[in-house]
Amino acid sequence: MTKIILNLTSLFSATALLLLGLGLVNTLVPLKGEASGFSIESIGLLMSGYFIGFFLGTFLAQPMVERIGYIRSFAICAAILSASVLFHLLTEGELIWFLIRVISGLSIVILYTVLESWLIGQPESEHRGKIFASYMCINLGALAFSQQLIQLDPQLKHTLFLISAILVGLSLI
Repeated sequence: MTKIILNLTSLFSATALLLLGLGLVNTLVPLKGEASGFSIESIGLLMSGYFIGFFLGTFLAQPMVERIGYIRSFAICAAILSASVLFHLLTEGELIWFLIRVISGLSIVILYTVLESWLIGQPESEHRGKIFASYMCINLGALAFSQQLIQLDPQLKHTLFLISAILVGLSLI
């Protein structure tokens, strides 16, 4: 079992980095929106854009992976997610941020599809449960820890968006 986990280290590392970046930006957007004077309703709509994209991405994931493969799908969506995080720094327009959130949700569901498809294809069936348990611990641990990164820039300047984009970008390695 240890050998299998070690063979999946790069996949688990990519998951941790990706979700550290995603968790940070998902925490940062409503905080920065409030600091920028967005209404509570606008922030709620902004955050729902992510789930609209997540839903739409479920229809694009399989055709994309079938057409260009796992590695290219992961690379494209991680790059798009990283760019969308950085795009928050260019404007504080609510509509633009909503569209960014839709793109983020669309990208992440395809990234989840790629990661979890790789996991399903890797281990023998007798170890699949332990592999997925390890993956979920990393997944939820990274999302929980990412919220602590807010402390690195309590004034909510540009630093946290940059850190988030860097973490997502590093998941490509």
